[in-house]
Amino acid sequence: MPRTLQIESINTTDLSTFNNINVTGNALISNIVAPTQTNLQNLVVSGSARTTNIINSQDLRVSGNSVFKNVDITGDADISGFLTVGIPSPDAGVKMQVVGVLKATQFSGDGSLLTGIVGVGGTSSNFTVNNLVFNNITGITTGGHRLYTNPASTISLLRRVDIMNSNDTLVNTQMFYVPSVGGIVSTSGVQNKFLDVDLPGKSALRLLVPNGIVLSRTNDTIQAIIDAAGVNGSLNIKMIGETGTASSIRMRDIVNMTGISSIPSGYVINTSKMNVYNMLFHNTSSNVETVKVYDVRNVGGSVGTASTGNQILELTLSGADTLILGEEYNMILNRLESTNDSMQFSTTTSGAVNLMVFGETGTNV
Repeated sequence: MPRTLQIESINTTDLSTFNNINVTGNALISNIVAPTQTNLQNLVVSGSARTTNIINSQDLRVSGNSVFKNVDITGDADISGFLTVGIPSPDAGVKMQVVGVLKATQFSGDGSLLTGIVGVGGTSSNFTVNNLVFNNITGITTGGHRLYTNPASTISLLRRVDIMNSNDTLVNTQMFYVPSVGGIVSTSGVQNKFLDVDLPGKSALRLLVPNGIVLSRTNDTIQAIIDAAGVNGSLNIKMIGETGTASSIRMRDIVNMTGISSIPSGYVINTSKMNVYNMLFHNTSSNVETVKVYDVRNVGGSVGTASTGNQILELTLSGADTLILGEEYNMILNRLESTNDSMQFSTTTSGAVNLMVFGETGTNV
């Protein structure tokens, strides 16, 4: 019949090796003390194994439930039951439980069930990168164009725009992020322009928005107006990004294309928790504009007041300039934790600078 193997209080002064231990019952191995090194090699246990204070076990095979304390395994460990590290008993249904810090050179899997993770570079568990070409338009003529229309029940992140002037003549290109109104495609205007650039002949421009310009409503559009000084068919535009559902992409337009006031105003006001990833500024005027950004914490639960004491940024935008803050994928620019924490903005001339802010909101961000 299966028996229990019990090894206790072995004291050695030199290297000790225990080879080819095969137990069909339970195994209890504890308090093996060696000033140099103790090796347990090819330990096979078909019942439960409990070991403490073992150094450098190799090729460990256990088919039952196991508890290990102070064990350094340098070979393979194959546990078909429960593996508990650092606590006396496992939680039901958990194959491995670690009390303390878990370190590995590599983790495998999609991480879709991980919770409580805030990304600081690299790939986020909240949305995956699956870039695709939204539209690749060649030979664009002068006038207005609808470059992309967001489908129903879809979130789209526009991460990159490539513009190529294939003619010898300068081409002015203006691009617009136009939210739908009542589910209907709306018209572009200066109030939703985010790019205004003169491309010399035979030149190209790449606009990068790593975390994406977010189109979250049905019939939100990206539109363009091309002025090629009478030369048609001279412009090519490629737009690249990601599409998904509301459950797979949590990025949203926290501020949906707003003209900044000359008086500091709270365009971003937190109602739960908020991560800000991108801020896009576009100067619609020909004059130099100075934009100030404030990180204003609530005061007694109410929205606070912008001041020099909470100003975090000051930007100078030349005429028609576009500036995007958030150059690294999934890098958090700011986090608002409490209700009525806010980000406030001002500029020299009211309405001259358009602002878009993108990020995540909710109790789990």
